[in-house]
Amino acid sequence: MADKQPTFKELLDAKRKAAPAKPTPRTKGQSVIAKMMAAAKPPFGVTGPLGERGYSFQKAAAFCLGAIGADQAKEEIHAHNVLKGYYAGAPMEFGGRGFLLPFALDCVPVGYEQGTLDPDPKKVEFVSALKQKIAATTKGYDPDEAARLRQKNIGTLQDNAVGTLVPFPVLGDLVEIQRNAEVFARCGATEVPLPPQGSMALPKQTGTTTAYMVGEQQQLTGSDPATGMVNFSAKKMTLLTTINGELFKFASPTAEQLVRTDIAEVGARKMDQQQLEGTGGTQVLGLLNYPTQSAWSTGSDKVILHAASTAGANGDTFAWEDTALMQGKLPDAVGDDTTLNWVMRRLMFAYLRNRRADGTMPGDGKGPPLFNITGTVAEVRGGTRTTMENIPVVWSNTVSNSRAKGSATNLTYILLGYFKDWVTARYGVMEVLANPYGDTVFQNDQVYIRGIQRFDAAARHPASFVVCDVLVIG
Repeated sequence: MADKQPTFKELLDAKRKAAPAKPTPRTKGQSVIAKMMAAAKPPFGVTGPLGERGYSFQKAAAFCLGAIGADQAKEEIHAHNVLKGYYAGAPMEFGGRGFLLPFALDCVPVGYEQGTLDPDPKKVEFVSALKQKIAATTKGYDPDEAARLRQKNIGTLQDNAVGTLVPFPVLGDLVEIQRNAEVFARCGATEVPLPPQGSMALPKQTGTTTAYMVGEQQQLTGSDPATGMVNFSAKKMTLLTTINGELFKFASPTAEQLVRTDIAEVGARKMDQQQLEGTGGTQVLGLLNYPTQSAWSTGSDKVILHAASTAGANGDTFAWEDTALMQGKLPDAVGDDTTLNWVMRRLMFAYLRNRRADGTMPGDGKGPPLFNITGTVAEVRGGTRTTMENIPVVWSNTVSNSRAKGSATNLTYILLGYFKDWVTARYGVMEVLANPYGDTVFQNDQVYIRGIQRFDAAARHPASFVVCDVLVIG
């Protein structure tokens, strides 16, 4: 006679007996999520080849929401715990549903060991490995498909959204995606990691001793050099987006890279705008809002403002002679032309490139080009760069086209600078918080994703920059 098969009730009773007698206790001030993170064992490298398992932003967010367990987000939890140690004392929400994402790995502080800025080999090794894991997760990223997805709501409601993603070859690193979009990085600005305490000061010399000519038996006149500080204090940039819950459950390489790229591109444009035109206070003090002077003088700590040679009631016109005049107003210490950069709007550069002297008839504009421009448009992002008067040109539509003079409100500016004297200091991580609660998002199975990036920027020597403002684009 065959053995009697257990009934459903008997199976259910057996399962209940095998279950823990009571739920895992919650420590005061510590959420279940935070407790799981603390208990998770860090992985010793990835399981299998890097292409099979890497670091996923979506897994990190899904773990914060409780959609997946600690065993499914080992890499992400391990990176969070290590980065949390690097930023001990920083003003961040580490507990609860807070999570640290590696956002700009080159700005993660790998020094600060025993009061020194020398790199720590273990930290350098961790950052290098994390870069590889981030790249490994996006194996199969399709840039063309991602471009189409940006025009749609993120979700799986449509086949041509994120429901039918097909693997394609891998494309670069998140950090490079952001920095390649920034004007200041392309111009060679100095980047330093912002310390965990969120503030930093660079000592600088602001004045020199004075030499005097005296006669025999005359008393010597004394003088002392002067010093000051360039201060950095973390400013907070925030991003808030809503993502469908299905995206966390049915992730794919293209969807993963799409979320990263959108955050990086938006953040890059905002950082550019702040460093160019921020108003100070809770914002960065941008170059265009520094105190100005008409010409440089020793010890001066102001940006140089150059008035265009052709002035107008409703906007000035940038003339070919202004290029040499702007160079002439810079201090000798800024170096040769190879260390300088022009910054302007793309359309402004196009007009300058096409502007010509008169030919056979006065005013016909059919003669030779007025501006000495070399290189091609295709070469500006790498290799031989486009130059104007032998100085590289970087264009960006982040440069304002809403400057005002008279009745005109659609004017722009051209910036010439020695960008090594501009310092960008930022945290190498972005603090991300996931929240599925709210009247609309809860009903629609959506999630709020909030990102916070902290950074500041300042000029070591403001006189290393010359601005020609209120220019007609044309």
